[in-house]
Amino acid sequence: MAQIHKGKSALRQSARQNLIYSILCFVPLVLYLMAFALVPLRFDSLWHLVFIVLCGWPSAYLYHQYTIKKRGIEGEENTFKALAKLPDNYHIFNNVQIEHQGYSHELDIIVLGPNGVFVVEVKNLNGSISGNILDSRWIQHKIGRKGGEYRQDIRNPVKQVKGQVHSLAKSLQATGIDVWVDGIVFFSHPKVTLRVRNQGYPIITSATALNNLIKRNNPRKRLGSQVIKQATGYILSKQVG
Repeated sequence: MAQIHKGKSALRQSARQNLIYSILCFVPLVLYLMAFALVPLRFDSLWHLVFIVLCGWPSAYLYHQYTIKKRGIEGEENTFKALAKLPDNYHIFNNVQIEHQGYSHELDIIVLGPNGVFVVEVKNLNGSISGNILDSRWIQHKIGRKGGEYRQDIRNPVKQVKGQVHSLAKSLQATGIDVWVDGIVFFSHPKVTLRVRNQGYPIITSATALNNLIKRNNPRKRLGSQVIKQATGYILSKQVG
């Protein structure tokens, strides 16, 4: 079993805040409607609408953000558990904050082992994902519970992970740790299909395939125990929490 290094999740904290603020916005609306139902109050209908919008819309929006982040957390947790099955000479890190040239990147998961360093960008999305490796945005198509079709834009995860790989590699080099860093995009949801054009980059939809890709990677140069120790110390120093 791989060696686990878990940090605090900024995504989890943000999701919790969204849920709390959503409830705080919703409570006044519930109390208002209860008061209106129990007490024979008479207000102009416009004021009813204004109050409902002022409380209801922020509550709905914040709860929607909470559900999005909750899915992201679930995807990261499931991926972390899957990667933990790697051999015991691998190290698994999550929620690592890397700053390079004025830009800050939060890396979902980093895998460090004798055959390399891997940045894993996790997407827990269902439905059909379409796009081009060179596009800045991809499209998620999905079917709602009532059969309606929906689509939304998502950031190109390949470009995301490429930026993260570059920042981590340069940051490691700046501390004297010269290693090759690979990037992997992992779609963790079991009900996802990909239609990605010009795919010349590892985009994985199976936890087993993800582990096999890492274990079977043939690096330019294997990492010695001293390099692994140095890299582990540096990554731990950048882990959130």
